[in-house]
Formats: sequence, C-alpha cells, structure tokens
Amino acid sequence: MRTYNMNKVKIQVIMQVERLLLSSQYHMNGNGVTIKYRRVYTLQEFFYKLGTDCKSHYNKTMRITYKIIGIFAAVTVLASCVRKNEVIDPEPLPAGGIGGKATLRVTAQHHKKNINTGVVYIKYASKSMPVIDSFNATDTVDATNPTAVFEKLTQGDYYLYAKGTDYNLPQGNDEVMGGAHFRVIDTLEKTYDLYLQLDNPAHHEQP
Repeated sequence: MRTYNMNKVKIQVIMQVERLLLSSQYHMNGNGVTIKYRRVYTLQEFFYKLGTDCKSHYNKTMRITYKIIGIFAAVTVLASCVRKNEVIDPEPLPAGGIGGKATLRVTAQHHKKNINTGVVYIKYASKSMPVIDSFNATDTVDATNPTAVFEKLTQGDYYLYAKGTDYNLPQGNDEVMGGAHFRVIDTLEKTYDLYLQLDNPAHHEQP
C-alpha cells in the first residue's frame, strides 16, 4: 500500500480549492456545488475530483523527485568509476657507452676514397668534438684494413673523429682530418656502416 504525506495532501487540497475559487464563480447548495459555465457536481464528485487532482499532482512531483535522485546516483557511480592513471615519467635515454649490442664500422675517406693510413677515435655520450686526449677508444686503419670497428655499444650519442694521410695529395699537405656526431637509435643487435669524410683546407689553397 502506498502512503502519502498528509501535510502535503492538505496543502494540495487548499491550493485546488483556491484555484477553483479564483477561476470560477460557484455556489453550494444542499445537493452539490454549481460552478459557473461548468456542469453541476455533487459534493461527492467535487471532493473526489479534488482528491484525484491532488493525488495526481503529488505522484507527478514524486516521479520527478525519483528521476532527479536516479540521475544523481548514476552520475555519482560513473564519477567513482573513473580511473585516475598515475603519471609515469619516461626513463631517460642512455647517454652512450659500452654494454650494448650495436657495432659501428667507420671508414675514413677523402673525396669518397679510403685514406691510406690513419686513426679513428670515438667519444661516448658526446655530440661535439671533445679534447683530443679525452676520447674513449681508438682504432687504426690502413690501405689493407680501411675500416675501424667499435663493438658492444649501447643506445646513445657518439662523436667520431679521424685523422690520417692521403698519399694522393702533395707531400706536406697530405694530412686530412674530420669528425661527426652519430646516434645509435635503438637497443637491437645491429651493425652500422659509417663513412667519415675527411679534409684539409690547406691543400685547397695550393695554386
């Protein structure tokens, strides 16, 4: 059985009676209530209609209230289900050094021709030319073995520098040199073949 708040029902009854009083002229007799321009209601019909209107208004109000409560509950549940992801800072990339799977094969050239003899230097974790005596490793090259090899390198930055002799140039101006930055971009076992171009501006100044 449905129960009703009698205080609210009383208020609704008063409001319905006031609405009838304000909207229509009526008079009450022994048999019922006569509303001007409307049919004649008996007292039983009048109060039944009044009670039905109040009950309908109360039910409508309750339905709206239930909908509001339902929407609020749904929003609360959805808000509680939203996952807050923890912000994870990315790990810094390796700077470069020994301990990886990469191999650099460096061939020093002058005008795209392999130099006859020289030394190739490598500096770990560097993007620019360091002091000449601060390189981490070196490898010599010659006419029969023109490629320097640096193994077990990690992901990261390396600066390569080479200095050698090109005997095709005039004696005294046959020394060539040059360097470049290279980055190992992954951690896979991989061999990189690099060609390092050397030069010496002095021999370009010869007449």
